[in-house]
Amino acid sequence: MNQETLAREMEDALPELPMFDIHTHLVGGRLGARGLHDVLLYHMVISDLYAAGCPSGARLTQYPGWPTQEEAHARIQEAQPYLRYIQNTSTFWALRMILADLYDWKEPITADNWRRLDAAIRERADDRAWHHSIFDRLNIHRTGTEYARRGAGEDDERLQYALEWAFFTRCQWGEFDTALYELERAWGRQPESPSPIGGTRPPTERVIRTLDDVHAALAHFMSAIPLRCDSRVYDALLNRHRLPPCDRRRDAGGARPARPGRAGGAQHLRLLHQRGLPDRT
Repeated sequence: MNQETLAREMEDALPELPMFDIHTHLVGGRLGARGLHDVLLYHMVISDLYAAGCPSGARLTQYPGWPTQEEAHARIQEAQPYLRYIQNTSTFWALRMILADLYDWKEPITADNWRRLDAAIRERADDRAWHHSIFDRLNIHRTGTEYARRGAGEDDERLQYALEWAFFTRCQWGEFDTALYELERAWGRQPESPSPIGGTRPPTERVIRTLDDVHAALAHFMSAIPLRCDSRVYDALLNRHRLPPCDRRRDAGGARPARPGRAGGAQHLRLLHQRGLPDRT
């Protein structure tokens, strides 16, 4: 059996397997793209456009907000002249596949036709039967998304939820206290969307100053995890960034430096992992 035949047989067999799409940002009750901007201005495409000279490199209004039609149309018009410069990228290849497979659109996107494409996508935005038929066609039985995007639970039979709130294992460029900030943001609150990426961080209602504060904030976080969330998914997410045990003599040494410039980010992160995760050593 040659390689080409083997690849073809694998492609033919894969659609028969039930699929679990483990990472999306779908919103319950609003599964479809709301307009062309949801495809054309996905944040990775925005990065390519910005690198190609497009003036705007920021994301559109992020969830739980929604871009207005005016915002979306202005950004599409701004981006349109730069599309020709990113046609050799993998993201643009994926964009073309999405538009062709879902909306039967195989034309180049131009200044003369993008509004027609936008209208076609908006027409399908609330067609729930069509949305679910796509899952069925791809044999996707469950789809992972953030718990904060559950909506009113309209799509619970399709969606599997992971908790990205208090995402205290991620690092952000130019920050050294992300772990503490994310935990502070969750302390005393109920699950919500993760912190937006980029821009100015809003102040938190509470500030962690001592080791006792860390323990209290973690206790609140653990008690607030909804039962509907798949703890295995979230646990795996945390363990992907697992660090060595913290040095308690250093981390328990009193108050941390005041903002800005809170140092010791790696030590804080080790402590949060050690307290927030079961020991698997």
